Amino acid sequence: MEVTDILYGKKDWSSLFQSTIVMKDGKLYLRIGLPGGSRVINCVANTIIAILDWDMDPQDAI
Repeated sequence: MEVTDILYGKKDWSSLFQSTIVMKDGKLYLRIGLPGGSRVINCVANTIIAILDWDMDPQDAI
């Protein structure tokens, strides 16, 4: 068994993140649905940074 092998009944990291919710001033500000795959964490980070820091439209940020 390799370190990267997935055990029976377990999910890999790329399938654990179904959506991310961002709160601002105690209110729902952003909810992002995510793709599966090995780039899921990078996609989330890049999209949130683009929307919050660069004031991009969500469609453009994706």
